Amino acid sequence: MPISHPRVEMPIHDAAEKQAGELFDYLNAAAFALPGKRDHQVAAWVAQGFAEGVPVSLGSHDIMRRFGGDRRVACKTRQRLLQFRFIVEVAQDEKGLPRYAPCLERGREWRARIGETRHAA
Repeated sequence: MPISHPRVEMPIHDAAEKQAGELFDYLNAAAFALPGKRDHQVAAWVAQGFAEGVPVSLGSHDIMRRFGGDRRVACKTRQRLLQFRFIVEVAQDEKGLPRYAPCLERGREWRARIGETRHAA
């Protein structure tokens, strides 16, 4: 029986208009820049937590449970998001595990690059 993976819903309508635009740019940048199969999905999960005001804990078991794969895939996914600066550590939970938020600067960089491309054509 195949495992059904939950869809990450982005509550953009709840966020402020400016924040919604920044999150939209961040999600587009993640979709185009991140090489892994699940990377943009995990980035959307972190953005969803940010929009709700709750930093996300990206434990390997949490990633595996939500998106499938094994522990190695989950750890590599988290490493790529950190390496490409799509997430930043903002706090720690009561167990000492890091909590992450999206690095919205990546979305701004993507928007600037797209804007330059549109004007050049």
